Amino acid sequence: HFNYINEQACILAIKAKEISKKKILIAGSLPSQTDTYVEDKRDTASIEKDFYDQAIIIGPHVDFFYLDVVSSGREIDIASNIALKLNKPILLGIHIKKNNLLPSQETISEVFQKYKNNNWIGLISACVSPEIAENCSSEIEELKIPFGFKANLWKVDEPTPVQTFNTAKYDEVGTNPNVALGKRADVSGKLFYDFSKKLVEKGATILGGCCETTPEHIKAIAETAGEQSIPIRIGVNGGSLHPELYEKYGGKVTPEAMVESALTELSFFDEVGFDQVKISVKASNVPLMVEAYRQLSKVTDHPLHT
Repeated sequence: HFNYINEQACILAIKAKEISKKKILIAGSLPSQTDTYVEDKRDTASIEKDFYDQAIIIGPHVDFFYLDVVSSGREIDIASNIALKLNKPILLGIHIKKNNLLPSQETISEVFQKYKNNNWIGLISACVSPEIAENCSSEIEELKIPFGFKANLWKVDEPTPVQTFNTAKYDEVGTNPNVALGKRADVSGKLFYDFSKKLVEKGATILGGCCETTPEHIKAIAETAGEQSIPIRIGVNGGSLHPELYEKYGGKVTPEAMVESALTELSFFDEVGFDQVKISVKASNVPLMVEAYRQLSKVTDHPLHT
């Protein structure tokens, strides 16, 4: 299943790019390999094997790798060296805590100086609160590398590793993260726009919303991006679908639910006349995710992110 889902995701992304007839790049995701929001403390060989096994499959089909929500300099170094061997650029997505440190207790500057690789094309604070993204932006700005953010709206501003509340197997319905981690009600679309605008004025060129951002926030960030001609990624995660979609589709994640979620979010961008988007859908159930990508490729010409 692992090889199949990665290969199919790439094929669908390429197909969507061809249909769109737009000059775009395809990104291949290399996520943290054991759990989210926590440092991977396994031996180097194990981490390297996991990153390599995925990179070697998607590498021939993508233009660059996106290292998603990683939590230590060592993980960044391992993945960056693999990308270098495969002659691929890499965009870093690093997770930051309230103290402006990675979960590994390293500073962003320390990681940058120690592991800087010639194939890095940008750095974003990934799946962090708007406050954390703003607080660490000055430090990132000083590194003189393209930068930005992927901001979440969890009620818990330092989310716990997923495995601490979700022990479901790949074919089981697990605990929805938006139940375990909660959702903020204090960030309006206007506040999200102001936050995005502030970082753009600092030089941010990579803008993104993450877990628990709503249509209101999507419109706000689309407006900011539209003012600066900055493209946006729409991400749908099977583990954190809106509760209404769970109910509509029988209390479980289905390809149809994920597609509906993606198209709903896409409609918010359409409302403000913004079409520079790509779409990503993720689920722990491999066949389900493949089917979601297949269905998406039939109903939209926007590029798909593997």
